[in-house]
Amino acid sequence: MFATAQTKLESSQAGILNGLTPFFAFVIGVLFFKLKPNWRSITGIALGFLGAAGLIVAKSGLNLNLNFGYSLLIVVATLFYGISANMIKHKCTDLKAVEISAMAFSFIGVPALITLFSLNFVGTMQSHPQAWTALGFVSVLAICGTALAVVLFNKLLKDTSALFGSSVTYLMPIVAVVWGILDGEALRPIQAVFAAVILSGIYLVNYQPKVAKPEVHSSKNLP
Repeated sequence: MFATAQTKLESSQAGILNGLTPFFAFVIGVLFFKLKPNWRSITGIALGFLGAAGLIVAKSGLNLNLNFGYSLLIVVATLFYGISANMIKHKCTDLKAVEISAMAFSFIGVPALITLFSLNFVGTMQSHPQAWTALGFVSVLAICGTALAVVLFNKLLKDTSALFGSSVTYLMPIVAVVWGILDGEALRPIQAVFAAVILSGIYLVNYQPKVAKPEVHSSKNLP
């Protein structure tokens, strides 16, 4: 859905819509997994989304001519992300993060191979001068940006909560800004402000008030 949507939407538009992932994780958690809503979570989600949207607009601008049909594809995809985060957190507690990831990729492996070889993959690899270079880049994305990232994400879900795990979506614009700085771009003050807003939102999402432990009295002190 993302790949299809990105053929018609700008990356900035897709990035902002991707920020709906924590919102759907929260809604699904409340409706089906007994997540108790509180003002910190709601405020954190709102701050994270506003900060991410602001950072994306500040960095890339925003084209207001949004294609509704293709935008809806990303909205549905983020809904699925929200469902996935809650299912992994609450229904896969006995599995390791690597096992969950391997199971997920095994389901898509067979249809992916069928699709691959139903196209002119072999002919392209033999004839196109840039084919092996492109395959190398795709392999880096597949190993680091997908497989390893999914394992780490599943580990994060198991160690924290579905809402906090999905809120790392808000960190993507910050990572993009950091890569831009490493590539020679200047950090503007407004970008730093929006980054601080994002981090504040994530902090609120994960904030857990301390519960006072009951005092344990020794039997020696009893009358």
